[in-house]
Amino acid sequence: MTAVHEGLDLAVLERFLADSGVTVHGELRAELISGGKSNLTYGLRDDRSHWVLRRPPTTGLTPSAHDVAREFRITSALKGTGVPVAPTVVQCEDD
Repeated sequence: MTAVHEGLDLAVLERFLADSGVTVHGELRAELISGGKSNLTYGLRDDRSHWVLRRPPTTGLTPSAHDVAREFRITSALKGTGVPVAPTVVQCEDD
């Protein structure tokens, strides 16, 4: 398992997921999804699941424009409202 993406260490991410109760089956893989304007977006996969990870950029951070915690809270709050959103899994509050 090697991370080739700036700002994404797959070994650290896998430990965080395990500590958060998220089971990873097999090798954790990541692909940068291009086209985003503010935050970095990665597609994550293991042998069973697919997730999307959002994180602030590694440089040029403007806190009000890159508030992924706010994004997580809003998306979580929309669960069960009829608004089609993907389920949230876990939020890391450690910069």
